[in-house]
Amino acid sequence: MLALTGLAGCFDRGADLDLLGPCTPESELHLEVGSAIQLTAHAITRLCIGAESPSDYLLVVSSRPGGSSEARSLTVRGEGVAPITDPGIGGPPAPAIGERPRPTLSDPGSQASDAHHHIREIERTELSALIGSAPTAPPHSGLPVERAAPATRDTQPSEGDTIRLNTRASPSCEPAGSSPAVVRVVSESALLLEDPTNPPGGYTAEDFASFAAAFDTLVGPLALETFGEHTDLDDNGRVILLFTAEVNRLSAQSPGTTLLGTFLSRDLFPPAEPLGRLQPCAGSNFGEVLYFAVPDPQRVIGFGTPSRESLVRGMPRLMVHELQHLINTSRRIHITGSDEPFEETWLNEALSHTAEDLLFFRRTGLGPRMNIGMGELLEAGPTGPQALERIQSQNLQRFQRYLRASEAHSPFAPVDGVETRGAAQQLLRYLLDRADSDDTPILRSLIDGGSAGVPNLAARFGGQETLRRWLTDWHVALYADERIATEDLAFQLRSWNHPSLFEALGLPGNPFPLRPHPLDEAQPVTFELALGSAAYFEFTVPSPATATLRIEPQSGAPDATLAVTLLRLR
Repeated sequence: MLALTGLAGCFDRGADLDLLGPCTPESELHLEVGSAIQLTAHAITRLCIGAESPSDYLLVVSSRPGGSSEARSLTVRGEGVAPITDPGIGGPPAPAIGERPRPTLSDPGSQASDAHHHIREIERTELSALIGSAPTAPPHSGLPVERAAPATRDTQPSEGDTIRLNTRASPSCEPAGSSPAVVRVVSESALLLEDPTNPPGGYTAEDFASFAAAFDTLVGPLALETFGEHTDLDDNGRVILLFTAEVNRLSAQSPGTTLLGTFLSRDLFPPAEPLGRLQPCAGSNFGEVLYFAVPDPQRVIGFGTPSRESLVRGMPRLMVHELQHLINTSRRIHITGSDEPFEETWLNEALSHTAEDLLFFRRTGLGPRMNIGMGELLEAGPTGPQALERIQSQNLQRFQRYLRASEAHSPFAPVDGVETRGAAQQLLRYLLDRADSDDTPILRSLIDGGSAGVPNLAARFGGQETLRRWLTDWHVALYADERIATEDLAFQLRSWNHPSLFEALGLPGNPFPLRPHPLDEAQPVTFELALGSAAYFEFTVPSPATATLRIEPQSGAPDATLAVTLLRLR
């Protein structure tokens, strides 16, 4: 067994290693198999590695928050090193899934990162300007109801009623007028509306009933227990679930994306008169509204929306994802009065994808820190593989995409890309698992704590220095988990056996999509490293000798935000 041990924090605090001068016996690093050392790059100009016999190593160069958000250009040079010819390091294969066909997966690249990014950026610019510092007054209002049969307007709507509201799935406050929407289901906690202008071949009555049941019994209770209560601005005691082709049209306007659901913060603002610290937003529905795409089998809208069957299967995942957004923003604006009314997009999406994780756990009876692979899913019965396909496969694909290009993508990127989502969600999962306590108080504090982005994350996980150290350990875990046996929890991704699931899903590059650079003394490697990400290098010291590694920025000097980890593999 290889045991990862000896990972220190900032090793430059020790006085017994000279890492700034020439290589000497006193400055040589001698690592046992499976041991590692971690240093901040500003303390070193080179690493001297002493090897008594041929030895294989992994070098990880990590970029950590605290400095510039720009990607940095670096060069790694090695003297006395050569590429590893036979890595021979890998975990056990995934359990066979028998005759069951592999899940049908949609490309996560088609998920609407660009459209979501556009929505969130408008919220953080246009809507932030409408928020002052005064407390928000308790709101009392309701959407106008047109009854299909004679009744008073202050009664709860019934199936067949028509409600007028702004159905445009746009974050803008631009006035849009109101359009009719037909009430399909009034459930305990949701009001399901259908846009009558939707294309033919849409959801059936049974579909709407199943959506309402899932929201009442699974999605709503899970989200509220975890993230907290949302507002009730329209005083109807329910969340409106609006199924409208306006969501489809957003995708048609952004080629290459498929937006299947969204939440619009504009609906949390008063539409006409100021309310407490909030200025009016003319496009607001002033209520809790989630928007979802509809089937379009004849492509009336003009692009390939997933089939009705696919949308129905994935609706609980979509609902819990968007409900987290609603809870997050409504609590910040109306309940806690946060000075940061909008979470940064990368962390907001990480929280919503974590809500999908929790939905998976609730549906299967499995849980965090169980190292879930295909073996555990099969033991859970038919629900396990089904939930993998319907709930978790998209998260796994996003993470796998990040691993295939880790150094180019940041979990903290302001641009909402597929790889960023995969990295941010899995980093949050790692931090929760590393904290090794009840997830719920931490997740709720990320919403109610009054900060956003990296400072928010740091405040919940021990401060900036702890976050830096844990981020660097996460970078090592991305390589080591399931590939190298270790009892050190810092270097494990404890909730998921990713190689097993990647292989079972048939994802390209499985089971270990993270491919380090081979390091050869004849060919230095120059690369761009995004903030919060890492670059990986494998090499061997082929004979008893001293090897030298140099990590050189293309401009400026290394600082404390750059860390290096050296791990002896064999």
